[in-house]
Amino acid sequence: MLKKITIVLFILLLVGGNYLNAQTHQQDTTEDKCNNHEWFKWKWSWNWEDENPFIELNYGFGEPEQKEFYSSFAKTGIAEIKLGFNSTDKIHGENILEINERFIFGSRISSDIYSTNNDTKEVKTNLFRIGFAKRNGYGYDLGRVSILPYHETGFVWSQFDIDRSNYPDRLIPPESSYFPPEVLNDSQILDRYNKQTRFGTLAEAGVRLDISSFVSFNAAYESAVIFPRHLFWKQSGSFILESIGSSSLDYFINEILDSTPAAAPVVNFVLKNAYSYGWHLLKKDKMNWPFNTETPFTYEIFKVGITLTF
Repeated sequence: MLKKITIVLFILLLVGGNYLNAQTHQQDTTEDKCNNHEWFKWKWSWNWEDENPFIELNYGFGEPEQKEFYSSFAKTGIAEIKLGFNSTDKIHGENILEINERFIFGSRISSDIYSTNNDTKEVKTNLFRIGFAKRNGYGYDLGRVSILPYHETGFVWSQFDIDRSNYPDRLIPPESSYFPPEVLNDSQILDRYNKQTRFGTLAEAGVRLDISSFVSFNAAYESAVIFPRHLFWKQSGSFILESIGSSSLDYFINEILDSTPAAAPVVNFVLKNAYSYGWHLLKKDKMNWPFNTETPFTYEIFKVGITLTF
C-alpha cells in the first residue's frame, strides 16, 4: 500500500508541476519564453502536438555497487529501448539549439550480457527495469550536423534476479552460525533485493550527434540509485532539496544563455551533470541524503546508442 501511495503522490507532483508550467507558458510572450523557462519548474510536457516521436536503442556496460557489500559484483551489460517525443528548437539566432525530450524506457541489465564466464566468484546480477525520464540541453547547429550535450533525470522500477550460488538462501540458526560475518552481511543485503521490485532514480550525462533529421547517435554515462525500501517523507525531502539546487542552476544558466548564448550548451552540460553526479556520490552512502538512511544499490553505466526520429 505504501508503494502505491508513493507512486500516486509522485505522479500528482509531476502533473501538478506540469499544470503550473502550462499556465505560466500561456501568459508568456515569445520573447519572455527564453527568460522565464525552467525556473523552479519540473518541465514535463504532456502536449505532444508539436513534438516528434522517436525510438532510441542503447547498448553498453556497467558496474553495480553496494558500499557495504563485502564481496564483488560482476560487471554487467545493458540493452535498452526508449520511446518518446522530441522537440528541438532554434533559439538566440540560427546556431543555438534547445532540446527537450520525454520518454518511457525499458532495460535489461545483466552480467550475462557482459560476459558468459561462469567460473567467476563475483556475484552475478540480472534485472529488468521500466521507467520514465526527461532530457534537456542546449547544442550547436553546425549545418549538416548538430551536437547536443544533454542532462537527463528519471524514475525507474527494477525487478532483481541475483545468482546466490555463493550465499545461503536463508539465514536461520544454526545454519547461519556456519558462515563468517561478512557472508552473513552480504546475504542480508542480497535478501533486500533478490526477487523484489525496487524503486529508484537515475541521472544521465550524454552527447547526441544529429547527422540528419532522422538518424542520431549518442554516447552517455548513467548513474542510478535503487532504494532497498520506501521512506516517503525522507525521500520527498531529499528530492525537493535536490530539485531546488537544480532549478537554481537553471536560473543561472538561463542568464548565461541571454548574455553569452554560445557558452550556454557547455556550461549547462558541465554544471547540471556535475551537480547530479555529486548527489549520486552522496546517495551512495545514504539513499535519501542528507537524511540518515540506508546504503542503496547503485549502478554506473556507459552506453552508446542510435536514435530514429520520425
